[in-house]
Amino acid sequence: MCKRCIFCKINSESSKSREHIIPESLGNLNHVLPVGVVCDACNNYFSREVEKPFMELPGIALLRAHEALPSKKGKVPASSAVLNGRYPVQIRKTLSGPTKAIVDVPTEAFKEMLSRGGQVMLVLPMEGPIPDGPGVSRFMAKVAVEFMAQRLLIRSELLDGFIDDQTIEPLRLHARRGQPRAWPVHRRRISESSQQWSYETNANTQMVHESDFIFLDSGTLYFVLALFGMEYAINCAEREVNKYETWLESHGGVSPLYYGKNENPEGQPKRM
Repeated sequence: MCKRCIFCKINSESSKSREHIIPESLGNLNHVLPVGVVCDACNNYFSREVEKPFMELPGIALLRAHEALPSKKGKVPASSAVLNGRYPVQIRKTLSGPTKAIVDVPTEAFKEMLSRGGQVMLVLPMEGPIPDGPGVSRFMAKVAVEFMAQRLLIRSELLDGFIDDQTIEPLRLHARRGQPRAWPVHRRRISESSQQWSYETNANTQMVHESDFIFLDSGTLYFVLALFGMEYAINCAEREVNKYETWLESHGGVSPLYYGKNENPEGQPKRM
């Protein structure tokens, strides 16, 4: 058990909760920190003040609705649509049973549907804006710190040194307190959210999320995370993304998550 919280650094031996690095509500079941690495107080704080605001951003909420990603309570977010060209409605996908989705239809729209013999036309937004702002940067800072800790769990002395390391203290403070408020994050779409990836087994699989750290020649460390084809990159020590943009230009714009890996004939990275 870890003896100190990687964020607030207080004794965490009495903590009882594990920490999901990426929330379960974004499809993460595997990347989980053991009890005590993040204390109960920080765990609850991040869930309420960092993860929840991130998942409520329009682009993320719409993504969760399309992908039918349930909350811990098993509820899938609703998405907005327009019925018959003029009625705003809410659509919620279901996780079980013969019904694929439930549409909340206003009374006046229902009457119109009956008059048309049940004819319905629904217009749904296919993709929201790529999220930006403090809600994204604080989430990225929190996830980056936790992925660093996960890699150091093999040796307790490494984790202790990481907790006291002042190099990432600004990133840690941004995650915990939103200070400084502005921390740039490089954002772009690198694949469709429904993209299928080929493995050695030749089975096509949707990539929910993947991440990695990249050291540039200048010694700068970036954390890169892709969620359903949306890539985010954050500098782990400084508030800038120019060096990452320069690296992308010099590598043909290929994400470091894919760079150097084999490609299939269609030009999409083949996951190995």
